[in-house]
Amino acid sequence: MREKSVAFSRSQMGEIEACLDELVRNTGAREVLLADTTGRLISARGRLGERESTATGVAALSAGGYAAMVEMARYFEIETEFRQITYEGEYHSIYSSNVSNTLVITVVFDHNVKLGIVRAFTKQATQRLQDIVTRALLEMETDRRLHGEEELRADFGQALIDELEAFLAEEGS
Repeated sequence: MREKSVAFSRSQMGEIEACLDELVRNTGAREVLLADTTGRLISARGRLGERESTATGVAALSAGGYAAMVEMARYFEIETEFRQITYEGEYHSIYSSNVSNTLVITVVFDHNVKLGIVRAFTKQATQRLQDIVTRALLEMETDRRLHGEEELRADFGQALIDELEAFLAEEGS
């Protein structure tokens, strides 16, 4: 999984939070977390969302668990990219899914909620999140290009002034 940092605008964060809130409602999940592949918490909804320090730790563990699964696949020479991981406990389960190789969404749910329901609604949420990630990456690339062109113009302008001053200094001597 490639590690690509994504910066979201305020409106995109609103879309992300609405998407995660809908996932909590549709699945009856206890918690839903979204983290980047480095473990940086993007958003937490549900009970953990109220305790940011706990949500931050769980986000890092979730991304780390996902990265560990990818590495295990490499050891076994499994070429397929893992899209989802499920941990099933006696009373609670955890389902994680890859979003555009950039983010990991994690859903914590009770044993009375069917995994199929969680998977179906998480797939819908993942598709919405992929659209948001794509837009954010495009905006970041556009900003980078514009910023780079401005720096280039400023550097060129300064170089031109320096050369002109040097030329005039030579002419004046």
